[in-house]
Amino acid sequence: MPAPTTGILDAFNRADALLAAPDYAGPHDGNAAKDTWTVLSNQAGGNRVGAATEYTSATYGPDCEGYATIAVKQGTGSYFGIFLRLQSPGSAAVDGYSLYYTTKAGTDSFEIYRMDNNAETQIGAAVTLEVTVNDVFFAEAVGSNLSIYLNGTLVITRSDATYAGAGNIGLYMDDATGRIDDFGGGTIGATKPRRRTLLGVGV
Repeated sequence: MPAPTTGILDAFNRADALLAAPDYAGPHDGNAAKDTWTVLSNQAGGNRVGAATEYTSATYGPDCEGYATIAVKQGTGSYFGIFLRLQSPGSAAVDGYSLYYTTKAGTDSFEIYRMDNNAETQIGAAVTLEVTVNDVFFAEAVGSNLSIYLNGTLVITRSDATYAGAGNIGLYMDDATGRIDDFGGGTIGATKPRRRTLLGVGV
């Protein structure tokens, strides 16, 4: 599926503040040190040196998607990713899938991982492609297929049937410089709402 079928969940057009309840539920593995995803000048990112994660309070799927616009690329060697089908989120026993791109000194790379009790195992090889500002990173899980698209073009797809049920979606960033905008996602094929923020403020 080359383009989102669901609407924007959060355009981040509000005062600077941590992403928080009721719409966000905290770091995907319950590690309080990672709870630093923050709205910054109408964009959002992990406001720390090191991994920052956040997941949505709502569950979606099992066929689900998540996407965001890359507003500022993270530093070399750092990741941005979207979690799909998170099971037992908010605990050290979290399972699901992580779909990433990594900023490289050369060409950037895309990787897909399965997460078992918060330990990640890469599924297949990475694929290289350069990411630029304003690109749309789009991740989806359909049946056993896990895929990443960039601006509607398929970059990588891998297969894994370990976690086939509905779950939460989430965000990952592991430096303090990367920023995203217009985070969206949900159950594939759900009615696409008006563009809005999670807090219900129309934009």
